[in-house]
Order: sequence, then C-alpha cells, then structure tokens
Amino acid sequence: MSVQSTNAPIYFGGFTAAISSFFVNMIENSAMARSAEVRSEQIAALNAKSDE
Repeated sequence: MSVQSTNAPIYFGGFTAAISSFFVNMIENSAMARSAEVRSEQIAALNAKSDE
C-alpha cells in the first residue's frame, strides 16, 4: 500500500512566478518601446513640415 500526501510543498512556485513575471515584463517593455518608436516617427514627420 502506498501513501500519498496532498499537502506536498510546491518547490517551483516562486521560480515559475519569477519566470512568468520576467516574460510579462519583456512583453510590456517591447510594447512601450514600439509605442515610443511610433511617436518619434510622428514627431519627425511633423518636424519635417513647413510652418505654413
């Protein structure tokens, strides 16, 4: 007969949360970088226009 415990500690909980957080931060940072790139392109286009 085998005994199984349902109260086993989760050893990788903190590790998976850290990895997940890392990738979420990378996605958010790339979205912010793209947004800044689009804004800089808009600013360059506006600066290229004449004042008339």
